Amino acid sequence: MIPSHSARFAGAGPAGEALEARQVPSGVLHLPLVNMPASPAAGAKLRRQISSSMDQYLYSDNAVAVGAVFDVGTPPQKVILEPDTGSTDLWLLGLQPGQAREGGPGGPASTFFDQKASTSLTALGGPPVSHSFASERITTENYADIFSYGGKSLGNLTMGLGDLTKPGDKLSRQVGVIGLVPSENSADPKSFILERLLDQNLVKSKMFSIGVRKHGHGALTFGGYDTSKFSGPLEKLPMVRSRSNQFYGFALKSISFKKSTSDAPVELYTKGEKGKPLDMGLDSGTVSLHLVKGAPATKVFVDSTGATAGADGKYRFDCAVVDGGASFEFQVTDQVAISMPLADFVETRLDGGKTCQMLIAVSNRMSTSEFFLCFPDDLRAIPSRSWPLTCSRIDVWAGRQFLRRSYVIHDHEGQTMYVARGADCGSSVVAIDGAMPDGITGTCQREEAEAVEVPPKAPGATTP
Repeated sequence: MIPSHSARFAGAGPAGEALEARQVPSGVLHLPLVNMPASPAAGAKLRRQISSSMDQYLYSDNAVAVGAVFDVGTPPQKVILEPDTGSTDLWLLGLQPGQAREGGPGGPASTFFDQKASTSLTALGGPPVSHSFASERITTENYADIFSYGGKSLGNLTMGLGDLTKPGDKLSRQVGVIGLVPSENSADPKSFILERLLDQNLVKSKMFSIGVRKHGHGALTFGGYDTSKFSGPLEKLPMVRSRSNQFYGFALKSISFKKSTSDAPVELYTKGEKGKPLDMGLDSGTVSLHLVKGAPATKVFVDSTGATAGADGKYRFDCAVVDGGASFEFQVTDQVAISMPLADFVETRLDGGKTCQMLIAVSNRMSTSEFFLCFPDDLRAIPSRSWPLTCSRIDVWAGRQFLRRSYVIHDHEGQTMYVARGADCGSSVVAIDGAMPDGITGTCQREEAEAVEVPPKAPGATTP
């Protein structure tokens, strides 16, 4: 998970699994997604079982995210984890004292794992690991346990187990993470989810695709792609490279803004901060949109969109502009543009609904990957006068809003990404076996963005 973000990805229940099973070829593991919230209330109870292929859930701070449901432990517990394209880690949240999973270990899916109920959980020892996200942190201990999905065993995976009762540990979004970026320094590479899927002969390729456009139909597909989740051409793009390669990204042709559905787009950016290609990092855990930084770029954004910069570091828009159909246009290639309604980024409405505070950051950020790109040598050799760090390579960071309006195939091993305009016209999953064919086109007609629905709260732990 890349620092300075919070968001989550979650999976379907039995009904969704049965539907997908009839449509998925061998060599593909197809995980329907459900959108998850940021912070379940301490006494919140699960209202129902997750039975559709995708549902929306609301975080306490109005942010929405997604996650996949895995079976963990013996007997198996359905645990919601965020598939994170900005992380190499796998860690779960353990129950806190006085908490319980509703229905016990065999009950509905939860963001918490009952460590005392699993007879296959093995303590591995070693030093604890600290995971930091902006001003928040979780410390995990090293364990291993059995993972599976839909009865397909992944075997024992090395994982971290977090304890929110430890001093200084705090997460506003209480959900574990399953990283989808391979680590070059892992002590147990076979525990990386993509490697394990291949090793267990569950997939034929370590590529994976994400499509989360419509509620109830989203999916994370390992080893395949779904031609019924996009329209138009699927464009092949080289990945943005860094020394650590611990993220996914590609170059954009331009970013434009439309003030209404009838207005022509106004071009905002075609180059990065220093005149280089407009590189974008795509992190499924990112709640906010981070645009090109620097005073000139900020002035272009304010002058072209009418936005104002809030003291909290977030842009604000007149809600009349938001409700009037304003949108961003991310031109990926000449043939593919991803449209994102401004309404996707509304965090809260202020001034009686007149002013919209947005999940659009005034300043950009530096990812862990960029840190090591700027300073590839021993970090202890960096003189104190070098702080704060200002070096940055990635011009734009996008997350769940982009993934909701697009369809993306990730190929870290081949240093390639495939991007198309998102749509939804059923399910037609194709296994990836060897090289991707050229000229892939989605089976859907072009769809305009549907309105964002108000989601229910996320399932988590309950307090007796």
